[in-house]
Amino acid sequence: MIFQEFLPGTEYTIDVLCDLNKKALVAVPRIRLQTKAGISTKGRVVRDPDLEMTCLKIAESVGIRGPCCIQMKESSEGELKLIEINPRMGGGTIFSTLAGVNFPALILEMIEHKEITIPKISEITVIRYFEEIVIKNEDKVPVGTNLLAKTNFLQ
Repeated sequence: MIFQEFLPGTEYTIDVLCDLNKKALVAVPRIRLQTKAGISTKGRVVRDPDLEMTCLKIAESVGIRGPCCIQMKESSEGELKLIEINPRMGGGTIFSTLAGVNFPALILEMIEHKEITIPKISEITVIRYFEEIVIKNEDKVPVGTNLLAKTNFLQ
């Protein structure tokens, strides 16, 4: 069993990217405004230089190579507390990409030994939604078929 201080404040998820030498390059904080089944469905990318610097230092001190996802939450006094560090991209990393920092593209540039340029980060709000695609059983779609080709979605 794990016991943890009750943290009633705002929860932040911070996407951090480090290079292959463990040097932290960029931190993109976001606030989880809404979650469904643990998945962020509404979030806001925010700029907070102190939080960004703190997370860059955390990632370097842990020795992260590549991406990581840091989660922090405010105490009742408004102090940010570290909850967890995940040595992978988070499920909401697309929010950072939409804000201007394309983590997968930067990782590819890194492994190709290209010079990394960190783009400008925009403060944005992202709302996700899910869409169902219905295919009639009589269509007997073989495994591996491009399901979007069976719809008018791309037309």
